[in-house]
Amino acid sequence: MDFEKLAKQVEKLERSSAGFGGTAESRAQAMKNFAETVRDILTAFLKERREPIRPGHLFRDAAAKGFVPGDIADRGENLLIRWAGRVTPRDEKTIAEDAGHMGDVAAKLLPVLKAYRKEEEKPEVRSQKPEAGSQKPE
Repeated sequence: MDFEKLAKQVEKLERSSAGFGGTAESRAQAMKNFAETVRDILTAFLKERREPIRPGHLFRDAAAKGFVPGDIADRGENLLIRWAGRVTPRDEKTIAEDAGHMGDVAAKLLPVLKAYRKEEEKPEVRSQKPEAGSQKPE
């Protein structure tokens, strides 16, 4: 995963999550931007791991791999389906409820994404066995 790109996407998520409290139209646009960016991040993560990408299961699959917290997988998946699609809700009550739920998802997801770093290759640990001729007889 390109970590510079991930950092830019996390910044975009932070800007989008800040817009959840505005007017109905600005909240709807902020939630759509947030959902699309999260979808892109999760898709890139699963592609990197060479995992199958199952539509409607991005959050669940990423949670199974330990990339996102498991307790937000169901709610995040529902919001992702609703807001990352081509048709977004226009009802003000739905937008207001989803803004609250998406704020909860953002509060748990953003710290995880900020803390994500590339797994370093661990150096080989060689066992230090004594040579056959160097043992002292007892």
